[in-house]
Amino acid sequence: MDRVVPGQLAVGSKLVTAGEANLTGHFPGAPLLPGVLIVEALAQLAGVAAADSGTIEGRLAAVHEFRFRRPVLPGDRLMLSVEVVRRIGHVVRVRGVASVGDEVAADGELTITIGPST
Repeated sequence: MDRVVPGQLAVGSKLVTAGEANLTGHFPGAPLLPGVLIVEALAQLAGVAAADSGTIEGRLAAVHEFRFRRPVLPGDRLMLSVEVVRRIGHVVRVRGVASVGDEVAADGELTITIGPST
């Protein structure tokens, strides 16, 4: 985690390496990080951003108007950021952006539900 402001935002990064198992079949001869893994990384980060106290568990509830703008390739450093847009009880909506350098790789909004860890 690079930066967290509890209840507001979280920023993190991931170095995508060529040896990752999830790249081997996606796509043969031209590997890239699957979009679903980018969304999952942002959803996990959203759980961290939404936490304003204690340990919580977040569950992805919805993906809204997500766009994939450039492929994320082996060797890329994927920068991830989420900002809380709205919170109503245990339902939190965040705006997520995944970028490589100064290029947006994917962006959109996610809804997560949060609650105490069990």
